[in-house]
Amino acid sequence: MLFVRIKDLREHLGSRMHERLMEWEHACFLIAAGLVLSLPRVDLLRVPNEEGWALALLAIGTLRVGGLIVNGLRQKVTSWLRAFCSIVSSMMFVFLTLGYVWSGRIGVVAALCLITALFEWANYGRALRDVGRAS
Repeated sequence: MLFVRIKDLREHLGSRMHERLMEWEHACFLIAAGLVLSLPRVDLLRVPNEEGWALALLAIGTLRVGGLIVNGLRQKVTSWLRAFCSIVSSMMFVFLTLGYVWSGRIGVVAALCLITALFEWANYGRALRDVGRAS
């Protein structure tokens, strides 16, 4: 019985995951960026509190992954959470871009962070449409 429920859960999450693939990617990107910034002797942004940035990125990414998992099970519950996480993630990607620019390290990573911030607005719009459908 438990195996059947786990299988149903896996299939349900898998089918919903394709709809939210960009959101999953951005959540994983936040977690990965937080992990990299938390490594010792990493001076990527040259800001005074890189550990604080690392914790913020890890927390937001983890919250977002949790929201996406719950969204795979109950769409009505997490559409607002997804919209909120998209806005917060967009701001974090803009701050990462600014951190790279201010540190004098303008490059591919800064450009990718800015592009990701812009795509977060598409995720925000999609989440708001889901809020309208769920109501």
